[in-house]
Amino acid sequence: MNEPVPAAPWKLSYADGSANLYSWWQDQAGAPVYFAYDPVTPETSSTGLYSGGSPREEQLSAGDPRLGELWSRVRALQRDTAHHSPSRDKGTGAFSLVTPNEEARFVVQQGESLGSLSPLLDRFGVE
Repeated sequence: MNEPVPAAPWKLSYADGSANLYSWWQDQAGAPVYFAYDPVTPETSSTGLYSGGSPREEQLSAGDPRLGELWSRVRALQRDTAHHSPSRDKGTGAFSLVTPNEEARFVVQQGESLGSLSPLLDRFGVE
């Protein structure tokens, strides 16, 4: 069962292990939810070679089922403190959540639980 999407306004950001940034936000109840993917480019990568691909954006309806799935996975990662990392090292995932009732930041170690988020992320911002 999916977690409920928080009441607006809210924002969820996730920086993956390569520092590509995924962001979702809703400014007010009933308004669309926005998604943006801001990838690392060779110019901004530590190696000068890595590319996270092309930027993506999408406007979603507030009832899009992917949002409930997203919040469920993120909340599960938030609760699983055994896999949290005290520092933002390469390969870790950094989360930031801002809702009317909460402001939270946490870092998740590289591994299966964090990696299971990738297939869902790939479903946002594609035609």
